[in-house]
Amino acid sequence: ILWWLLVSIRRTGGVPDFIKSKVLSIPALLFISWLGILSLHGWEFLYRDYKYARWPPFFGFGTSWTWLANATADHGARIACNTVFYPIFGYDLMNTPVVLMPDITPQDKQEERQRQLEIWEGQLHRSQIDYLYIFAIGPSLADEISHHDRYDILEAWMAGRPEIYSLIFKSGRELVYRLNSSSHIMSNPTGRGP
Repeated sequence: ILWWLLVSIRRTGGVPDFIKSKVLSIPALLFISWLGILSLHGWEFLYRDYKYARWPPFFGFGTSWTWLANATADHGARIACNTVFYPIFGYDLMNTPVVLMPDITPQDKQEERQRQLEIWEGQLHRSQIDYLYIFAIGPSLADEISHHDRYDILEAWMAGRPEIYSLIFKSGRELVYRLNSSSHIMSNPTGRGP
């Protein structure tokens, strides 16, 4: 139809009368708009199927994306993560991923690492984070802590603080923790933003 329309416009120098009278009429435009909205709804289902059903088997990771998307489907959430993968935005792009990880290095002594983790925990509360998504992938880099090292450190830290962190999903080297609402209240007694 588009090809026919372009050929006709080129030949006659204007829009054909049929298009002016029928296609550009109010009922026709409403019908075309309805089809467009309907197709977007179909694309949403295709998006969910592609991102959340096909990616994990293809890549070998990402099973937590479906869990996060379903858990936040009607309200969205703020999700702290070490790596922003597109599916963390969730269905309808309602989630807000925040790259927020502790500033730790392989050379840190235990006291310094403890201090950095406590600073990070405070940042999580001030940023009103709902979930934590930790994923270990990729090689180690010189003079940097690798995703695998950070994963192990954070898993041990959060497992030792069940009053603040609740493990709600684990698959392979993927972790999803929920920050307990009572911990938000402890760090922010008013219940309002920072």
